[in-house]
Amino acid sequence: MARFTRRQLLGAGLGTAAMGLLTGCATQQQNKDWSWWPVTQQSFNILSDGFRKKASGTSLVDSVAEAEQQIMAVFKNKGLSIRKGTA
Repeated sequence: MARFTRRQLLGAGLGTAAMGLLTGCATQQQNKDWSWWPVTQQSFNILSDGFRKKASGTSLVDSVAEAEQQIMAVFKNKGLSIRKGTA
């Protein structure tokens, strides 16, 4: 199978779904028994709740920092390990 760079595929007008089909084996290596959905949806909800606080004066930076702590707690409560990266 031919390999294309992300830039080549995007330049040809292909979206990320098409790129996934064309670029190879990532889906074959994925553990199909694992689902991020509960954590992902909960993370979106935490961020959304924080962003809504902007109307009452909370800065987006503060909302994201608070969301980071809450999301890390969600992972830990599910028995998953997580650590904060450094910039």
